[in-house]
Amino acid sequence: MYKLLVVDDEQIVTDSIEYMVKKFMHTPIQTEVAHSGREAIEKAATGHPDFVIIDIKMPGINGLEAIREIKRENPGTLFIVISAFAKFDYAKEAIQLGVIEYLNKPLTRKSLIDALENAVNRKEQEQIKLKTELDYREKIAYARPALENSLIHCITFPGNHDAEIVSLEKILDISGGGYIMTIEIRPGKGAAEISPDLGERKVYPLLREILKEANAACVVGPLLVNRVSVFVPCAEGSTSGQRDNIMSFSAEVYRQLCKNIAGRNFRIGVGNKYTSLQCLYKSYEESIKAILSESNQPVIFFRDISDNSKQKKHFPQEEEKSILKKISCGETNAALASFENLFGWMINRYGADLSALKSAMLPLVVLIFNVSGSKSFESEENYGSNYVNSFLALQNQEAVRVWVKNLIQQVSAAMTEIREKGLSPVIKIAVDYIAQNYNKNITLEDVAGAVNVSPTYFSKVFKEEVGSTFIDYLTMLRIKKAKQLIAEGRLSNKEICNIIGYSDPNYFSRVFKKTVGATPTEYRFLLSARKADEIMGG
Repeated sequence: MYKLLVVDDEQIVTDSIEYMVKKFMHTPIQTEVAHSGREAIEKAATGHPDFVIIDIKMPGINGLEAIREIKRENPGTLFIVISAFAKFDYAKEAIQLGVIEYLNKPLTRKSLIDALENAVNRKEQEQIKLKTELDYREKIAYARPALENSLIHCITFPGNHDAEIVSLEKILDISGGGYIMTIEIRPGKGAAEISPDLGERKVYPLLREILKEANAACVVGPLLVNRVSVFVPCAEGSTSGQRDNIMSFSAEVYRQLCKNIAGRNFRIGVGNKYTSLQCLYKSYEESIKAILSESNQPVIFFRDISDNSKQKKHFPQEEEKSILKKISCGETNAALASFENLFGWMINRYGADLSALKSAMLPLVVLIFNVSGSKSFESEENYGSNYVNSFLALQNQEAVRVWVKNLIQQVSAAMTEIREKGLSPVIKIAVDYIAQNYNKNITLEDVAGAVNVSPTYFSKVFKEEVGSTFIDYLTMLRIKKAKQLIAEGRLSNKEICNIIGYSDPNYFSRVFKKTVGATPTEYRFLLSARKADEIMGG
């Protein structure tokens, strides 16, 4: 119910307005009366009215002065001025104060009710607008982590993602350039050398919280084994000033991580700033090179190591990207040749240190699984859901080499098969997942999670490749199964409804009719009539 404050020094005016509001307004309105500007200010301070109908000429504080005071405490209140003086100066000042109506006395019922109806409509529109904005902000808040993961994936993963980057840039309200900071989580003193169950999954939410507290605008990527890449927006400025700000921020992040996350050591690599998000893959590669450098500092800025002639050769990032690209295209032999080059570099780099070799190789293994959608080999020994454990259990360098080569061959072969079927690996796995789970209460988010991509990206690619939205495709599968079960004639409509994944028979009936053109009962009757015709015809 809306609140109305009626302000006039004449009792007959306030009584008349109260009567007309109660008698002729369709919208319920609770009224309160004041007979002076001061009394109006005091009552508005406690009652917080939605609307104020106020006279201008009153003893003491006049109507316009009262409006100014009331607006300070109640900026959302709408004002209707009434006056026996049609003076231009009054009307001009009232407009400047945001008054929505200026009515001359004596009031008519129509002018008063029309003015109040207009005020109610404006208030309702404001509430609808506010609700829409809050709903949007709430949805973005829930979806933001997935959207941020998707943006970092586009920046760091090989392929042309420019269009998606532009879309995510708008959704996440990112403007200007920035740089990539990659944080590597390392086991603390006395902990195991490396393990997928190191607890990083539990560490990640805290790490994300620390980063957001340090800079709410930063974009935090997903946890990739033991690394998290972060986009940090950076304002324009001098090169020296930018470097100081970047290193100051990175050092503070490192300090907060060490302070708030026990049992872990951290190493931070920082790439150069770029003005375009489409160029940030360079900053990402630089951040990785910084982490892999020989520097003994916990925070390493790529620019500080790039001119050091004594440093060992950087990790061959291009070779890794080449392997992934060739696997995606099904070019098995070319991918294996690139891998041999990369493996040779690692042997030269790490020597007999098996732990260091596996630590350096593991991110590539994870990326290869991401190429395939990470679900293609669950039936294959050593390449199931615990593939990381299988990899880490390898006992020597040659075993690592053979294991990864076999993985490359299988993923590349699967990519060739999938490409021949016309679907990308992620969507092929998604279609199989939906086929196995269509009778459950699955959502787009569930399927996107099953193939390890963001819901936004999955929804876009699914529609492009399959030709329908996820909901339409799921509905099609369910209705197809329902038609088969109806044709068999053994189950009731309610039983079929439950079997195919719907909990409400009425909703099932509406969806069935929208899809088939007849309700389940009508469809059953049509099938029976058709069978009867066939029998009679035979």
